Amino acid sequence: MNRILLSNISRFIILLLLQVLVFQRISNGFSSSGFNYFNIFVYPVFILLLPVNLPTALAIAASFVFGLSVDWFYNSPGMHAGAAVLTAFLRPVVLGILEPRGGYPAGGGPTQNLLGPAWFARFSAILLSLHLLMYFIIQFFSFVYTPEILLSTVVSFVMSYIFVIMYQFLLNPKV
Repeated sequence: MNRILLSNISRFIILLLLQVLVFQRISNGFSSSGFNYFNIFVYPVFILLLPVNLPTALAIAASFVFGLSVDWFYNSPGMHAGAAVLTAFLRPVVLGILEPRGGYPAGGGPTQNLLGPAWFARFSAILLSLHLLMYFIIQFFSFVYTPEILLSTVVSFVMSYIFVIMYQFLLNPKV
């Protein structure tokens, strides 16, 4: 249990630092060049890789804290927290839909190591797309901007998904 907790705290710190020190700067570079629809968000990996048997309320609370931490650095009051909470709330639904025949292995997160690369690719694509869609709905805060919401979601999804998959396969977390 302590190993799982330490692993998730480490993941929290690493992803927060990556998000605010690397990916925020990349996104800001594209924004300053006039392409405002480009954002890279890797921090949802924290939510995706939480242990499968973690109670939903605890996952939502951890996601809220993580989202607020990102909001603090992005100066975006509640936008990342809102999207993170929705992602944590929908995570058990997606896990239920994609559950393997024998159930999930005990004690660990839904990683490509435990469940296979194809399963992880589907799982992360579904939750990342929902996360980004919610984030941009909150950001634009009006359905008048539906084309901008969809364009931002698609463009950000492509780049974010590449980095999410790279994170999972390169760092290959065991928990």
